Amino acid sequence: MTPEEVRAVHFGKPAIGRRGYSEDEVNAFLDRVIAHLEGRTPMAPSEVEEIAFGKPAIGRRGYSEDEVDAFLDRVIAHLGASAPTNTADSPLTAQHIRTVRFPSTPFGRRGYDATEVDAFLLKVEQALNNAHPLTAQEVRDTKFGASPRLGPGYRESEVDAFLDAIAAELTRRRR
Repeated sequence: MTPEEVRAVHFGKPAIGRRGYSEDEVNAFLDRVIAHLEGRTPMAPSEVEEIAFGKPAIGRRGYSEDEVDAFLDRVIAHLGASAPTNTADSPLTAQHIRTVRFPSTPFGRRGYDATEVDAFLLKVEQALNNAHPLTAQEVRDTKFGASPRLGPGYRESEVDAFLDAIAAELTRRRR
């Protein structure tokens, strides 16, 4: 992600009857992201995860919540979400897979379906124990459905970062 990419971001309007997020607040946040990418200010994934935008004035429509939320997930992923990472000094093990915990999405935001993610991680654990074949490409190609409308889900950026670490480990093991 570059400052130019952030400057080029455009969000659509929410559906008729929905107010969306305040354009002024979202634009101020984009300025903060640009400042971070230019090295002028620090920014942590937790800041982005906890951000809440207000609504525009009644009768006005701001930015589409879904589009802004998807962008927030990209920013979190870029900032290096707190999911475990794979390094040559600490390869992922079945124990890592068994004990990983992903944060839930905030109320009203959807993430990955937790049941689907957990079922896939069971397959990964089996693969790391040589009980089930799985390749790095299969991990990269994995897609999860969205969490229930108002139910909790896993934060997509956290799961995606962990999947990258799994794929790297399987590549290291030549699978």
